[in-house]
Amino acid sequence: MQLKLTEVKSKQESGYLYGILTNEFDAIEKEIKILYLENLSKALPAGFLGYILLKKDNHFINYDIPNLFTIDEPFTFNSNQIIIKIDFTENVIWQIIDLSKNHIDLYLTGKCTQFCIACPQPQKFRKDLEPKNEALMISKVLINQKKHINISGGEPTFNKSYFVAVLKALQSNSPESNLQILTNALSFSKEAFILEMVEQGIVFEKLFFSIAIYGSNPEIQDFATGLDGSFYKLENAIQNINNHKAKIELRIVINKINLYDLENISKLIVEKYHDKITRVIFMGLEMSGDAEVNHEKVWIPFNEHKPFLLNSIIYLLTHNINVLLYNYPLCYLPKQFWSLAKDSISYWKKYFHYGCDKCQVKSMCAGFFESTLPYIEQVTPILIQKDKHEVKTC
Repeated sequence: MQLKLTEVKSKQESGYLYGILTNEFDAIEKEIKILYLENLSKALPAGFLGYILLKKDNHFINYDIPNLFTIDEPFTFNSNQIIIKIDFTENVIWQIIDLSKNHIDLYLTGKCTQFCIACPQPQKFRKDLEPKNEALMISKVLINQKKHINISGGEPTFNKSYFVAVLKALQSNSPESNLQILTNALSFSKEAFILEMVEQGIVFEKLFFSIAIYGSNPEIQDFATGLDGSFYKLENAIQNINNHKAKIELRIVINKINLYDLENISKLIVEKYHDKITRVIFMGLEMSGDAEVNHEKVWIPFNEHKPFLLNSIIYLLTHNINVLLYNYPLCYLPKQFWSLAKDSISYWKKYFHYGCDKCQVKSMCAGFFESTLPYIEQVTPILIQKDKHEVKTC
């Protein structure tokens, strides 16, 4: 949703206002809600964070009411189910979060402390957001929510004090939400940062960390991350996080650099991290950003993954470690592994190859990242023989 403002009246120094959009006069938690009204026939109720009216009712613009805005045309929305951002500088209203969904993504910054060769983030986005405090402002609006909240970047801990402020707001305002942190974990390689977080009131054991591991040894890990010493820092971080009782999953992004090392990575995980992690996730590449720039170094077709990937999965499962597959199309997997493959690609990035049209399990499939499609030469549609209860490829 994007709406153009016709008039703006605000006492705020900031050029942005965040709130939950409602059309209910008697809404609860008015202080975080922006009231939208059509055909206004009575006085505006007090106590709301802001007000959006139609231009024909703009005589209210002269009232002593903070944060009052007008638009030209009426619109429809699900009341109390979306968070909007009002941008005073551009005179635009944006829908930024759909509260009817079970999960929320909070993006803290594009900056990072590593230089991963297969990073899908374009270099031009590796900077602070504008406004820089957007995630914190959203966190202050998320009151009494029961959501799964992904906290990501860049590297979300790049600005440690800001990262802690966001966590503190989320745990205070929505203590029943689950917080998942997508991180390279370098910031946690020294226990002092964890102790500082706990001292500031963060309930560390309620956090869930998703950490990328690229290789079974310093040579591969440090080359993939572009940072000397990252392998040993990762070891320290996993130990520190586990010592403070937070949950950990390890993510392995499959590429040309580590494909032949997958089984060694799995053995390393079993030997060193078996009792410290909840699961391992193997991930297909998103071929954008640095991954696209370095495609000759990182891209390897899905159909070349099979022996290395399947052996790694089996090894982990036989050692009682849970395994999932993200960003992985079903036609590259034996049927007995389908249950591990999740529909993990965000809907705005998810596409299918034209060859997928005949596939009878397309609705179950993760598909491809749009940026990855140019690298897919062909797919093998799956046909289900119902009478024989068999799965065949055509």
